[in-house]
Amino acid sequence: MNGEWLCRDCLAHGSGAAVPSRCPDCGSPRLRTHEELFALSIAHVDCDAFFASVEKRDDPSLRDKPLIIGGGVRGVVSTCCYIARQSGVRSAMPMFKARQLCPDAVILKPDMAKYVAVSRQIRRLMADPFRVREVDRLRDVIDRRVGVSADRLAAGVATAGDHGRGRLDLVADFSYPLPVEIFSGWLGIPDEDAPQFRTWTSWVARSRDPLPDDERQEFFEALEAMWEHLEAQVVERRRRPADDLLTHLVTASIDGEGLSHEDLMAQLITLYMAGHEPTAGLVGNGVLALLRHPDQIEVLRHDRDLLRNAVSELLRYDGPNQFVRRITTRPIVLQGREIPAGAVLYVGLASANRDPRRWNDADRVVVDRPDASEHLQFGAGAHSCLGAHLARLQAERMIDAVLDRFEHLELDGDPVWSNRMFIRGLQSLPLRVQVRATRP
Repeated sequence: MNGEWLCRDCLAHGSGAAVPSRCPDCGSPRLRTHEELFALSIAHVDCDAFFASVEKRDDPSLRDKPLIIGGGVRGVVSTCCYIARQSGVRSAMPMFKARQLCPDAVILKPDMAKYVAVSRQIRRLMADPFRVREVDRLRDVIDRRVGVSADRLAAGVATAGDHGRGRLDLVADFSYPLPVEIFSGWLGIPDEDAPQFRTWTSWVARSRDPLPDDERQEFFEALEAMWEHLEAQVVERRRRPADDLLTHLVTASIDGEGLSHEDLMAQLITLYMAGHEPTAGLVGNGVLALLRHPDQIEVLRHDRDLLRNAVSELLRYDGPNQFVRRITTRPIVLQGREIPAGAVLYVGLASANRDPRRWNDADRVVVDRPDASEHLQFGAGAHSCLGAHLARLQAERMIDAVLDRFEHLELDGDPVWSNRMFIRGLQSLPLRVQVRATRP
């Protein structure tokens, strides 16, 4: 047996006749064996092609640089001994750690056919809890959490205001904290941990945009802390299963094959990123859009059955997802220009959702628009968002709660937009409101 090992905590590594039970440097029992590391390094890559790329690199300046396979959170640093001798890297680790330790690493793309196959399998393993019927079972839980938060908000206004008239920040006090609290509860994370996850998630979500140098270290620290906390929860669910989403994801399998530990961890991080700021952005942007179309607020107040359609219209009008990145699989022609296979395209969803050739009166909110659900915010087909129904349901209940508890909503200063590229959302939405004497 090859005794090569890597400590997952301090990243020390070594080799010998056998793998030690604990790291000699830090005492951690979390060691990976050579076989585990090698399996990680080949999980999403065509080995022959990868070896050839190592052997045939023509640029001498690259020969002593570390090599990273893949991209995003779920990539790994190569660990094969041959590649280690070529690149100076002898360990496997999450991509974020690799980027932190090896900022000048050469990124090698995995074999795309295998990558797509693996991605499809992951999606199949993740899909069941996010189906409409399953998410609808959370309605009572969501209503309860939204209701408690909205009641607290109304009580704060009533206490501090003048005859029930007062100020609040709808984003900071309501729409931003709630999605993390709701998702954490569904996942099985203790309620007291939700504020910490909100901080971590806000940092991790910034990785979708270019990070200035002075924020990069804070991002890595937040991601590592979040990863370790979730990893501890995963270990606990493997020992003691519970009735929560995390247990389902830990135990999900198809034909006896489940998510690898690295894929599970990456998906948990992604779920927090995808489920927090876009949902908060939908509610904040949506309420602001309604304030700027007061006639539509009144339509919605008097016909709550329109809420689901109204959320679709708000997604179309000013949804959080501004654009997505896609890679062409074959040459295509757009407006007379040929785009080769393998080209990176940034598709402007926000622009498409306001295209006057597609939408009548595209720059107005119309809460009963008959085709509002045909917006592009949540993608389609293989790229459709798994959490789309959860986001819509949360937005419906949050907007309904605001209309139930407050009237005479008006801006109390300028809204403050975040400086994000991919996600359009508000940092602050200051309002003056009147707490309703009775709820409908």
